[in-house]
Amino acid sequence: MRKNATPRPAGAQGKGAKLKTAEHKYTLIGASEKLLGCLILAYQYGTLHEALANALPHLEGVSLPNRDGELLNALKYLAENNIPYDDESLKSAAQSVGYTDTATLSSYVVQAIDTQLDYLQTAREKGRYLAEMAGHYAREARRAWLRRQIQAIASQLYNNPDSAPEALERLQSVCQSVCFLNTPPVKQTETKPWRVITARELVEMELPQLEPLPLLGQEGFLYQGCAHLLVAHPKAGKTQVILHSACQWLEQGMRVAILYEEGQALMQYRLKTQASLQPVVRNELLFVELDCPLSGEVLKALDAELKADIYVVDTARAFLPIENENDNAELARIHYPLVRASQEIGKTLIMLHHAPQELPTKIALRSAGGLATAGAYDMIIAIEEIQRGDDFFYRVQAEGRLKAPQPFEYRWENDTLVLEAVAPYTQRLRTAVIRALMQLHQLYPDTAYFGTREIQDLLEIDGNPTPRQVIDALLQLAQQGAVEESPTRGVRNTRLWRLVSSLFPEGDLRENKLTDADTPPTPPESSDSALTTAYTRARALYRPAGDIEAIIERLQRNTEYPLSEDEAERMRAVYALAESLGYPALELPDWNLAIDATRVDWVNALPVLAGTDALDDALRALLTLQNAESSNNPPLSEDSEVLEGDALVVQALAELGRPRYADLVQYVGRYGMTPYRLREILEQLAKEGRLAATADELGRPQEFYLRSAGEPAEAIQRKTLRNGSEGVSPASALQLTLTEVP
Repeated sequence: MRKNATPRPAGAQGKGAKLKTAEHKYTLIGASEKLLGCLILAYQYGTLHEALANALPHLEGVSLPNRDGELLNALKYLAENNIPYDDESLKSAAQSVGYTDTATLSSYVVQAIDTQLDYLQTAREKGRYLAEMAGHYAREARRAWLRRQIQAIASQLYNNPDSAPEALERLQSVCQSVCFLNTPPVKQTETKPWRVITARELVEMELPQLEPLPLLGQEGFLYQGCAHLLVAHPKAGKTQVILHSACQWLEQGMRVAILYEEGQALMQYRLKTQASLQPVVRNELLFVELDCPLSGEVLKALDAELKADIYVVDTARAFLPIENENDNAELARIHYPLVRASQEIGKTLIMLHHAPQELPTKIALRSAGGLATAGAYDMIIAIEEIQRGDDFFYRVQAEGRLKAPQPFEYRWENDTLVLEAVAPYTQRLRTAVIRALMQLHQLYPDTAYFGTREIQDLLEIDGNPTPRQVIDALLQLAQQGAVEESPTRGVRNTRLWRLVSSLFPEGDLRENKLTDADTPPTPPESSDSALTTAYTRARALYRPAGDIEAIIERLQRNTEYPLSEDEAERMRAVYALAESLGYPALELPDWNLAIDATRVDWVNALPVLAGTDALDDALRALLTLQNAESSNNPPLSEDSEVLEGDALVVQALAELGRPRYADLVQYVGRYGMTPYRLREILEQLAKEGRLAATADELGRPQEFYLRSAGEPAEAIQRKTLRNGSEGVSPASALQLTLTEVP
């Protein structure tokens, strides 16, 4: 059979003819492959000679039908003579083979391929054949862009009115098949899939700083632009924590989007009935219902429409396509792309996730899925429920790629969050050890020393400290002079300990058993008794603050000049007095120190004042300010008759007229009464009908006053709450406020 002859159908040929037909089919496969490749390369590069230059090495020895050969020779002519691809040069080459324009030339290439497909009677699926053919060429020429751009090229051809529609439709289907090739070829000329940067370049780059976001007013748990995993047991209040935190986010001008699993009716009930959530009822808080699984692409599409700053997913189990939470590979495939997408768009991601039934000690292991889930996120925040008597508290801790923040606790009072700071664990452990030793001395007054195991059994602290932790706490207390270790060991070489006598309450049984030799010398009393009294009364105002306790702990760990416990107590007293006065501006000229009227300045100044006489000068200056502000109230340094209990509160109400709660706290704090004791007395006075209070529109008490003897109970001013309930008594009204204890 001649080269330019049209082959007969395979069934009409003999055995020898079948062999030649198979050879011719192979030839046609090669020719079609090269023609399709040339077309794609021409459209990609825009210059035909550059396209054919890459294809020429593969065209040697290819036998083509006559017309196809003429066309290919015309194309090769342009490439071999290095003629640039333009309309004129292509028109000149086309005229030599009888064609006049680019559209007709492109159409002929497509028709030629279609014609050759008719020769291949053994190819039942023509689209599949062409897909395999084009894929083979792409791998051979190593053009990774083939898969990505062949669809666009075919679309351009299809929109050309001079092209044959039937042939181009077939090419369209071929291109669609090529786009779904499983193994994309590697393109030698495209950018490497990695980027190297030096440490100096990284430091000098202008990148956005990691700005903290408050979580219930506490910093160090959330950061802008980072991904966070918030883990807790079901019904532990994860959604409530997010909604209360959103109050501050919205105040900072941020836009928050929450993907929520709750029904609309329940979410509406939360927002309508909880007075503390009223600040979040704004247009900047968005609730998103999602009808498809959440992925990185879905998150990007959401952000393109919502333009939010913070995205909260409540919860992972409701929105992520997770079938098996025990499959680490599946969890990694789902979480990592989602976190990467949030980083690419520069938004903050907070993923709420359920915790397993048994909580591990390590925070990163507390999420369902363990490290496979936690490893994708920058910070892991855990909420743990703790029961103390009949009350339930929730401790919030975190760890991750950034410094772990100071943990804190919160509890619920009538659907309202009440925050409480948590002292560092080492400090709480030392306090628990002292209490345990004191209890042992009272239970066994005839025993001088007690073993570590006996002390550990009586510890009242969360976390089940190890014997090593207990011994470390005892050694620290021994260095502070609070406990003493026996010079001899007990049974099985057990270390023995006892409290020093100065720590026992007056009249304690153990104190009477100590000899004079065992009693440490009593430090001389301060010459400034008024200042000592002022420190004592100011210390009663102190509300535990996480950052202050962290500073004290750091100063106590200083190996060269460790801070004593007495100096730490003085620091707490000065901070408490400054807090009660609203952190006033203060100048200490003798020390060349000026403190601005902000909490941050006071927190930064306290480590400088600690352990020096400057702390005494600061207290005196604060007392002067206090006396100037409240000339009618007795100063802390005065020696006067001190009332107690409800008598003190009644006196405060009588002297102050109609004080606010903060005024009452400041007044009674001078006499050592804590805010918690004040709250109990106010509630008791309200129950007895002796106390009344005005309330704002949310039902929160504004001013307190004593009811006169003839005033009926109905005279108490009340206002209707937004949740529809009638007026509230001062006792219940106190529980409607969001009390923050930093």
